[in-house]
Amino acid sequence: VLALALLSAGCVSLDPTYQRPDAPVPATLPGAHGEANAVVSQWQQVMNDARLKSVVTMALNSNRDVQKAIADIDAARAQYGETRSSLFPTVDAELSHTRSRTLASGVATSDEANGAVSSFELDLFGRNQSLSRAARETWLASEFTAQNTRLTMVSELTTAWVTLAADNSNLALAKSTLESAANSLKIVKRQQEVGVAAATDVSEA
Repeated sequence: VLALALLSAGCVSLDPTYQRPDAPVPATLPGAHGEANAVVSQWQQVMNDARLKSVVTMALNSNRDVQKAIADIDAARAQYGETRSSLFPTVDAELSHTRSRTLASGVATSDEANGAVSSFELDLFGRNQSLSRAARETWLASEFTAQNTRLTMVSELTTAWVTLAADNSNLALAKSTLESAANSLKIVKRQQEVGVAAATDVSEA
């Protein structure tokens, strides 16, 4: 009876049951599922500039924040595996092989496998289950953090690239306008020299 009570207690958790409150917004938004992952994992498909792709790839491969986020995923995954393993007993197995000679058939062999539970921690109040759930949530959170870090970097680099392209375009337009004004001034000066244009025309040009 005592053993049965202990085993039953092992299934009991004292963790408070979390009930998600009703959100004032819809539970799902149009296009919310999968789009962020698609942007992170397939961002190259939405970029047509080969130079921009190269810059983003180099940044993702060398950025410390991205590398730390990836390392956090590995650490959280390992921690989850370790805490989850505590929920199950450890089994030791042994395989033995014997060989003997008999008068009738010559040589006889036999194999024997033995297994035994070497250790098992009784989870009386659900502590191990709680730790396992917490480790899993940490692992999932690290996955989302890494995705957000990559997405933020891709977004910032793309914005900076577009801004730079716009600035270069505006600079080229300004240079073209300046050259056009200089040519107009030369023409008006020549017209003034031959008496076609007045001094006021030169100042206006």
